[in-house]
Formats: sequence, structure tokens, C-alpha cells
Amino acid sequence: MSETNLEQFREVTPEGRFTLQNSAMLKVRLENDQIQAKLGSMVAYQGDVRFEHKSGGLGRFFKKAVTGEGVKLMAANGTGDLFLAQDKRKIMVLDLQNERMTVNGDNILAFEPGIDWDIKRVEGAGRLAGGPLQRRTRRHGQSSPHLGRGARSPRH
Repeated sequence: MSETNLEQFREVTPEGRFTLQNSAMLKVRLENDQIQAKLGSMVAYQGDVRFEHKSGGLGRFFKKAVTGEGVKLMAANGTGDLFLAQDKRKIMVLDLQNERMTVNGDNILAFEPGIDWDIKRVEGAGRLAGGPLQRRTRRHGQSSPHLGRGARSPRH
């Protein structure tokens, strides 16, 4: 019988708001504030964290109906640590400094609430390339997309 090394499962010390717990799990530090995350991506949490379904608003509802693109979001509010993952996909954390990025809606995991985002059709993007894409922009902030099908360059 072999011993299992449980050290690999030890919780990592946060390095900011978004920290990779491992290559497929994101640890998010909440300090009496909120983030937006893909609905259903919560694996665990500790502390006083509350969740609510987040609508994209009427304008985004119509764009989603026309383009077929979109992502269902939840808001996580409170103080504590939140652990997010989706289908064991690899995750990367991006710090946006007055930049834009274009991401397929299926590949977004979490982002700070101040990030301005919208659904846009990107010219030349067909179904084989991941279809219409979702653009998220902000002056400063963190976003955590999945590396997976339809992934694009983080800068647009």
C-alpha cells in the first residue's frame, strides 16, 4: 500500500485577489466586496460569502439572443475565500492595465465587478474558430479566463 502525499492539496497563500490554487482551480480573496464568476463554477468557500444570479441586463439579453453568445454569471459578495473551477480546465490570471481582451464567453471563469464587458461579434470568427466572441474591457482589474477551445490572444 502506498502513502498519499497530502501536501499537494495544501491551501496556497493568496498572492492578491486572484491566486491559482493549482492549474485548474482559482482561489479568490473577498474583502467585503464582490466578484463576478461563471454560474456553477463555485467548488467551495470559507467565510461569509453570499451568491446571487447576475443578469447581463436587457441590452445584453437581446445581443445574446441574436448572437447566441453569452455566459451566465453569479455575483459572490462578502468576506472570505472562494474556490472556482470549471471542467478541470487550465486557468490563467490576467491583470488588465488600460487594455482590452477578447474571450469566448464559454472560456471566462471570473472577473472583478468594475470590468466593462459586452457581447460583440468579431469579424472573421466562424464556428470553427469558436464563433462570436465576448469582449471584456476595463481600465484596471483582474480577469481569469480558461485556456481551452476558442481561446484567443489576451490582447486585442
